[in-house]
Amino acid sequence: MKSKSEAKRNRLVTVAGYSVIGLMTLAFIELSSFVFFLASADYAIWRIRIFRPVEVSDEELEKFFVLRDERLGWLEFSEDTDLLGERLSPANLVNKDSPICFEFYGDSFTNSAEVDHEHAWPNKVAEKATCRVLNFGVGGYGVDQAVLRHEYNERYAPHAGLVIYPVDIRRNLNRYRFLISRDVEKLAFKPRFIIPGAGEIELLPPFHGTVDDYRDVARDPRGKLEHERFLPDSDNVWSKVSATFPYSFSMLRLARKIFRETNFRRVLSGKVRHFRERNHAFYDFRDDELNREARMILEAVVERFFENCADKKQSCHVFLLPDVMLLYGNADTEALLSYYFEDIGRLSEFHDMTPFLRAEMKRDFCRFFTRDCKGHLTEAGYELVSRFVLGKLPEAFEHGHK
Repeated sequence: MKSKSEAKRNRLVTVAGYSVIGLMTLAFIELSSFVFFLASADYAIWRIRIFRPVEVSDEELEKFFVLRDERLGWLEFSEDTDLLGERLSPANLVNKDSPICFEFYGDSFTNSAEVDHEHAWPNKVAEKATCRVLNFGVGGYGVDQAVLRHEYNERYAPHAGLVIYPVDIRRNLNRYRFLISRDVEKLAFKPRFIIPGAGEIELLPPFHGTVDDYRDVARDPRGKLEHERFLPDSDNVWSKVSATFPYSFSMLRLARKIFRETNFRRVLSGKVRHFRERNHAFYDFRDDELNREARMILEAVVERFFENCADKKQSCHVFLLPDVMLLYGNADTEALLSYYFEDIGRLSEFHDMTPFLRAEMKRDFCRFFTRDCKGHLTEAGYELVSRFVLGKLPEAFEHGHK
């Protein structure tokens, strides 16, 4: 028989052995989590979900202060823009002696990203209408920035169009683009409208501060951006998860985030098979309060657009350019956008491109989007947009219209 001391020693050895195994397991999990966060930095699918504190160099700050727009956040002034800051248009050069008939505002889908100047849809409109069309679309803009750009611009044309792509709705609740972007936008700050209490809409300018303030907010925006709905680790389903020690806990928060953003009803139904029928919308907050806020802000901003148009004595129109999910007829997406546009959609000046594009694309939707449906429209897609706009408002593009 073993003595009591031997039994006790054996128990201690066993406990020590299990403790070592446990500690090694925890260390392995922590190391694996750290390696995952380190490796995931190069993949857009994780950059949209994981927040990594960034350091801002002196050179980056200097460039930011030169290029930023005090009122709008950012603009696109480069070799690709013309004198008024609009995208270059070959057709406008051909029509240089013709009047400007239309000016368009929106995001990168209005700008017509990923195609050359010739195939941008406002250029195609100008080409067919033989009048000049100004393209003031800017990549990454929310509806709020597009409306403000129209407001701050001079009156250039008798007609103005506001083009809304669904993800712009999410941007309306954001002040720091890095928090909702898969791109490395270290210092992309934007204005944001709020509706305090039951009061009138109020404009918050882009974040301003000292050099140290900008470094601090890039490193950790929490507590520094009032009315930012996408602060890291907040309860919003589209807020990023901080990649911080202990990394195993960060992994648990990331798993919870992915669980919350997944529509399991669609997964279990077998309807989710590939990206073209992905199971969530980037503007679905999964939160009734935020959905209500998004609708209120959208309606207030569109109303401000029409007020600006009245002041400028312009005829103005709002266009909804659908994303892939809406084109495919995703029921959840249709219901959500119907909610957001319930009142706006009743306006005679509102034009939904969805039925027209569905019919013309004949359900081969990804053929009209770049990068396997993950990018912008192709040349053929933008051509269809130009046809819709011309067909919807032919009188606005009559040559010689004053």
